[in-house]
Amino acid sequence: VQVTADGIALDVREAPRGDVLRLLAEKTRTDVRGRLADDRPITAKIERASLEEAVRRVLGDQSFLLVYPAGGLTGSLELLGSSGETFTVDVPGSAPGRDEERAAAGDAPPMPGSLRAHPVGGRLSRVLGKSSASFNDLVELASSTDDAALQRAAVEGGLRILDAEPELRTAVLGTVQAFPPEKLARYLVVSMGPRAAGVADAIAQSVGAGGRAKAEAVVREVRALGVAE
Repeated sequence: VQVTADGIALDVREAPRGDVLRLLAEKTRTDVRGRLADDRPITAKIERASLEEAVRRVLGDQSFLLVYPAGGLTGSLELLGSSGETFTVDVPGSAPGRDEERAAAGDAPPMPGSLRAHPVGGRLSRVLGKSSASFNDLVELASSTDDAALQRAAVEGGLRILDAEPELRTAVLGTVQAFPPEKLARYLVVSMGPRAAGVADAIAQSVGAGGRAKAEAVVREVRALGVAE
């Protein structure tokens, strides 16, 4: 594992997944917590990858929550799931309260992701060109289209995946509840640009009554930032 200005290079053959993850964490100054679902040997080769791409390649279909290293702080990786062996990496020099410091500084909240595939049909299947999609696939689709109906379908599909993946749902809800509407709005604007308002509106229309008030508050904050539908 090598980390350069161009990104992360990873070249391993039949190496235990846990050993590769530990080395990646140490090289990128990323603390790790959780349970590693599968420690079987892996073979992988990637170049100029982001930290998220490298983690995805190492973990396979296990869900995770990643906070990037920033401002001299260490990053953190939470392995989602209740099965497997407990797995921990503590980067030397880590300081407590990293997430609180980021929140106080106004950084955008980290959003959980999952690569586990779930069946999709209709227009989603036609647009994606496949009959199954992950939560990350649908988030990417919602953030890359100007078609309001397709955005709504992608958001609704993502919500169905949350129902099917309890650990991911818990992580997403925890993130949403931990940050006020203005920071969630800033996250949408930074990550989705001019499509942020459409995605926020689709979420507000799709969530249940329990989350609608906060979703609608996020829509108002996105518009207050000057992003129109």
